[in-house]
Amino acid sequence: MLNIPLGEDGFIEEKHVKIDPVSSLNPSVFVAGCAVGPKDIHDSVTEGISAAHKVGQFLGKGEISISPEKPMISDACQQCHTCIIECLYDALSGEDVPVLEALSCTGCGICAAVCPSGALEIQNYRYDQLKSQIEGILTAGPGVIVFIDGAAYAAADLAGVNRKEYSPLVRFVQVPSIHIVNADLANSALEKGAIGIMLIEGTTDDKLTERSKDLYNILKKETRSHKKPIRYSHIETVQYEKLMNLLNVFTDQAR
Repeated sequence: MLNIPLGEDGFIEEKHVKIDPVSSLNPSVFVAGCAVGPKDIHDSVTEGISAAHKVGQFLGKGEISISPEKPMISDACQQCHTCIIECLYDALSGEDVPVLEALSCTGCGICAAVCPSGALEIQNYRYDQLKSQIEGILTAGPGVIVFIDGAAYAAADLAGVNRKEYSPLVRFVQVPSIHIVNADLANSALEKGAIGIMLIEGTTDDKLTERSKDLYNILKKETRSHKKPIRYSHIETVQYEKLMNLLNVFTDQAR
């Protein structure tokens, strides 16, 4: 009813286990104590106070803050409305140039990936920015490009906290969702020296995850000429050990 994603363990999944442990993946729902997992009284009370403070901030502002990672539509738009058709959240509409309903938009990037004219891109995640980032991190030598969303990146962060090791050939590229990755971006990464590509998704949004295998199959087909491996995996925050194992196994295969 509240559309609150649960983790693999059946507890409510927090937004970030370290940075924002009392926010759920639903921006208007906050969590504390044993709703997130087994906790003692001290931790439960501390989190309860923090959650109450968050609620007070949320209600007291009189306005809602939204992420700046939203679609930008340029004059190159051909008004084909592919973005409107493909948007999973009905955030784009209009009979001419698409109009964005910012509160409905999650910034997933599907609209940018499917735009045939390249007129639509995500603020702070433009394709020229992503390509420059990839080129920069590959200047040190070939590596595996790992496109990873925020939820899965929290698992990688946890791995670091727990001093888990992974191959030095891994190159993380954080994206709002893996669905912003299109064939042009994937091919560009392989042309610049990537020895393989991984798509690591942590979101529990069914609208996105139901589309993920199709994305993987499309990218695998469109990058076939490079003869380099591509893999998709879904990882929850608590599965940091599984993530490290996947990274190491894939890197060994890609060498």
